[in-house]
Amino acid sequence: MTHPRAAPAAAAVALALLAWLPGCDSKPAPAFHKVDGVWRYRDTPIPDADAATFTALSDRYAKDRAHVYYADHYRDGREYFAIRHDRVRAVAGADPATFRLLAHDYARDASRVYYEGAQIPVRDTATFVPLDDGFARDRVAGYYQQQEIAGSDGATFAVAGAHYAKDRSRVYYAEIATDDGARGPYVRAVALPDAQPATFRVLDSGYAHDAAQAWYRDRVLTRETASFAVLPFDYARSAAEVWYRGEPVRGADPATFRTLPAPADDADAADAHARYQQGRRVPPAAR
Repeated sequence: MTHPRAAPAAAAVALALLAWLPGCDSKPAPAFHKVDGVWRYRDTPIPDADAATFTALSDRYAKDRAHVYYADHYRDGREYFAIRHDRVRAVAGADPATFRLLAHDYARDASRVYYEGAQIPVRDTATFVPLDDGFARDRVAGYYQQQEIAGSDGATFAVAGAHYAKDRSRVYYAEIATDDGARGPYVRAVALPDAQPATFRVLDSGYAHDAAQAWYRDRVLTRETASFAVLPFDYARSAAEVWYRGEPVRGADPATFRTLPAPADDADAADAHARYQQGRRVPPAAR
């Protein structure tokens, strides 16, 4: 008779043995694969693909002797976004012979640059290089989210940190903006007035500074940089002022202001006179 405690142990051993058996590997099939002589992206056939020359380049891109393909998927709101629909399309104008992958879903051939399978305008295809944080450059210009940054110098363009880039003479802040819903999402990239590229540093929570001034995103906060410091929970302070997400914290005492090590529901910071929650002074009755 088997002891009751032995059953779980026996089951665990059996499962371990099954994992070693041939054919029990549960690794998913490659995104591009051939079934009965027809190439597919997941379960979607690619009827025009030339089976003899078809080559998968990544989980998104593939090519044959005549075409370059890009595969992705979409969900339909009428289906409550519950069903995944795979699709494969030929990349218009792409040259399979010179097509090569770049980083971050970019690619190029001898004459064009592509992002997610669509051609994008760039100044110099041969020198185009994707960078981190949505930026890119070629020898002429810098780019953010596939849009050229006006006035940028591509030869010296580099990422400074999330949303920030710089070249030999300017610092740039870039984002996807919405104007509070007044218009659809669009790329906004601006040069920071009087910023010093050589001393510019990106800090946490959207703050940045150089030797002469400090910013929140693209807005100058203070020219008192010696005492400027970023605090937890999106706060910052200098010897003269305290900010929350770039907005002044009215009435806060910079000399004694601190964030709480264990913020409560009603407060995340305090000074010698009051407590604060997300930049607002907590009324005495709530203390």
